[in-house]
Amino acid sequence: MKNIRLGIKLTGGFILTALIILAVGLLSIVQQGKLAHETERLGNEALPAVRNILVVKSQAATIASLMRTLLVASATKEDRENSHKELLESRKVYGAAKEKFMALPILNEVKTEWQDFNNHIGKWVGVNNQVVELSKELVALDILDPMALKEEMAKMEIAHNTLLVNLGRLLIAHTPFEGGTDGTKCGLGQWLQNPTTANTEIMALAKELKPIHSELHQHTEQIKTLATNGQYNEAKDIFEHKLLPASVQVFSIVHKMIAIADNVDQKFDKMNTLLLKEGAAHQTNTFAAIDKIVQIVEKGSATTVEEAAAIAARGRLITI
Repeated sequence: MKNIRLGIKLTGGFILTALIILAVGLLSIVQQGKLAHETERLGNEALPAVRNILVVKSQAATIASLMRTLLVASATKEDRENSHKELLESRKVYGAAKEKFMALPILNEVKTEWQDFNNHIGKWVGVNNQVVELSKELVALDILDPMALKEEMAKMEIAHNTLLVNLGRLLIAHTPFEGGTDGTKCGLGQWLQNPTTANTEIMALAKELKPIHSELHQHTEQIKTLATNGQYNEAKDIFEHKLLPASVQVFSIVHKMIAIADNVDQKFDKMNTLLLKEGAAHQTNTFAAIDKIVQIVEKGSATTVEEAAAIAARGRLITI
């Protein structure tokens, strides 16, 4: 009987031990399952969410930087075309990251913020598109810095007005002056030989202007020669009936060129207004909305990490 009782005791003890081990094992399995779930969430949801929303933010910053380069007056045709190309590439990367983020469950947690973000970036993209189209027009017109072209033309006009003043002094006060006889050496003549634009309208005007401009300087040479020989009446006749009409034509054509540059300059001004006023507000609101989403996503990721760490700690305690 004693042996039976001892056997029962031993059997009972083994069964109790087995039940304890089973319970501990089941608890460990449950904890491991929870840990695996949190790890899966971290790898498949939290980290991709953080990664993709940060890609969205970085590409938005790249786009903002590229848009500002379009306002640089000294940007060359190649600079603008490269900026247009890089904008498309950044938008592709941004769009892919945005699609991936939208496919994640965390989107349900940022519905309001995401709607706010889409609203602002939609308006910002609309402004940016207008600026890009205007930039493309500048490239097509081949007047990338209209203000510089207008200044160039204004200097040429001043130089020829100065020539007229010098001729007037020569004819009235018999005051001699240097130069003015070679149409290829003045600013306008040099520009006509090597224009700073290939704009079709301006090139057509330049073709019309070239012989008239050359004629003006030929008349200047004739007037100076006659004045040197004391033939002032003949010189005045050429000045009044030939040189002045030629100069009127020259100034008229130069003014037409300036008007073309001025129209292009208005496009440039519109680009600045769009991007630095209307676009700037939408850009600020867009980044503010992104930052809110980033905060929520990063907080969710940190929470997942904390939960995983707590589960791991409980698992270690159970094992011990």
